[in-house]
Amino acid sequence: MNFREVFGKRRLYLDGGMGTMLQRAGLSAGELPERWNLTRPEAVRAVHAAYLDAGANIITTNTFGAYRTRYPADLAEVITAAVENAAAAAAECGREDVFVAYDVGPLGRLLEPMGDLPFEEAVSIFAESIRAAAATGKADLILIETMNDAYETKAAVLAAKESCALPILVTNVFDGSGHLLTGSDCAVMAALLESLGVDGAGMNCSLGPRQMTAVAERYSAVTALPLIVSPNAGMPRIVDGKTVYDVTAEEFAALVSAVADKCAVLGGCCGTDPEFIRTLVEVTRDIPLQQNPVDTHDLVTSHRRVSAPEGGEFALGALFVVAGLDEDELDDLVDEAMDKGEEELPVVALDLRGAEPEECARAVRKVQELVSTPPALLGSGAALEAALRTCNGKALLLAESEEQAVLEHLPLKKKYGGTLSVLCDGRAEVIRVLAEGTEWAAPEME
Repeated sequence: MNFREVFGKRRLYLDGGMGTMLQRAGLSAGELPERWNLTRPEAVRAVHAAYLDAGANIITTNTFGAYRTRYPADLAEVITAAVENAAAAAAECGREDVFVAYDVGPLGRLLEPMGDLPFEEAVSIFAESIRAAAATGKADLILIETMNDAYETKAAVLAAKESCALPILVTNVFDGSGHLLTGSDCAVMAALLESLGVDGAGMNCSLGPRQMTAVAERYSAVTALPLIVSPNAGMPRIVDGKTVYDVTAEEFAALVSAVADKCAVLGGCCGTDPEFIRTLVEVTRDIPLQQNPVDTHDLVTSHRRVSAPEGGEFALGALFVVAGLDEDELDDLVDEAMDKGEEELPVVALDLRGAEPEECARAVRKVQELVSTPPALLGSGAALEAALRTCNGKALLLAESEEQAVLEHLPLKKKYGGTLSVLCDGRAEVIRVLAEGTEWAAPEME
């Protein structure tokens, strides 16, 4: 059964916590759980089997932290074993509606400029692991989960798109106010992820079901993507040196059922076990799944702010020329852009024409570090691609003609996200283009 043929058409169920189960099986504090894919494969397969027996349709590989930074010598072996363990459990259960999700967790470091990890290095780390999983031929989809940062989320999505053609699901970690650690809210993430072309999006971890259902209501109001919700088993507390959760399986299922009609995928995160998933399936399986008609196509975002066009157009204000700027001049550009942003212009427009790709990437990095206004990018070719790739948000692509928008900008939009527009008398007119032969295609795996 093909995942995309059923996803979004009926509700599917993710598994619950992997760490919770491995700890019960003897995983000690400080021990790398992914190592068990090689040393204790029978224990890992037993976890997958238990969740499948509970009614899960999607089982996630034991690869949350499987990166070269933690497994410099045997990364591919660890990942291959993880996918094969999950695939074996799926085959043994005898059901056709079971899918193996390659699990992609956060890297544990903030990306620049908030942290010290360069964006391209993050893409490279994610891609190496995803390629190893895709090469097995046994993963049905990629699950990018527990992401606290929009920029790291984009790095992981790009890595997946550049490494395989598998479906991509994304879940972020929101606080009770509906924000990520780095400031993005539900509306920003929904617009960004839909533009990047992921198959589904939502939230996991951090919150219990009572808190997460409130955030899920907000998310469902701003996206047409199939929604994914995987809460913790309540809010964690430390008792006698151990982490405990205070929500029972019955309470968990009852609370999650309040948003089940909006959710294409339900599951559990920290503290949940097969009993949580079994009860969740029993309580929610007969609740009809509603389709969400929200349209985010015309929106643009920074990582902190969403802007919408008025009457199908964006006001541009000044065009900031990027070519040839030294550091002091770039600082002046940022200061002026901040002033314009305070005047609540919907976008800050960067003219990339004549600039080198690295100049464009540098300018975008500098602007988005301090300016919350979403970017509008006027340019083409490698310069525009460098800016789009670096952009932490969903940019407005400014074309000088509709022909340029279709032939040059649309393929870049398909890969990096964005909103197409055409310049017209100091404004940007949003256009929607459906053109054959312009979709960006993922490379075939060897």
